[in-house]
Amino acid sequence: MATIGLRYPVWAPYVSGGDGAAIVYGTAVTGDHAMEANIKWNRNTNVLYGDDVPVEQDNSIVSGEITFGYDHMSAALRASMLGMTGSGTPLTYEDSDATAPHGGFGYIKVLRNNGTQNYEAYWIHDVQFTLDDETAKSRGENIEWQTPTLNGKIYGKDLDGSGVFKFRKMQIFSTEAQAKAYLNGIAGIT
Repeated sequence: MATIGLRYPVWAPYVSGGDGAAIVYGTAVTGDHAMEANIKWNRNTNVLYGDDVPVEQDNSIVSGEITFGYDHMSAALRASMLGMTGSGTPLTYEDSDATAPHGGFGYIKVLRNNGTQNYEAYWIHDVQFTLDDETAKSRGENIEWQTPTLNGKIYGKDLDGSGVFKFRKMQIFSTEAQAKAYLNGIAGIT
């Protein structure tokens, strides 16, 4: 299936769990228009050789990185996702020792195959975002769109006491409403 769209970013701050228990999230915030999501998985690639040939390989995921682009970030989303303080404006970054909170993050990829459209709902169990470098340019003869980008570190969580760390989950739906309901259920949106 070919990806033809990206929709409905959802963020929920981490409260507890993940050490052998289900994660509990705080008040979720839906994001503004999603533009781009790129995930890079960091792997523990290691080959075991025997008799001068590869006999085993470990290619396990140890963490991940996500870059997420928005058209705009609301004050509520900035405060929840990046740990900024204040309500409305002004929003303030705290001192250099402050860090952005961990949380869960989800979005929907729109897919099409032979005229059939499906919706893949993704949920990352634990991610910590930071705001990317910022630039601003004056408008000239042609508008050059300038939009915010977030960079996040994806962490694995043991959700069931098995000792296996899980990074994200995905489910495919035939309607966007079903995919949204799935993400809302995980994030605690009623």
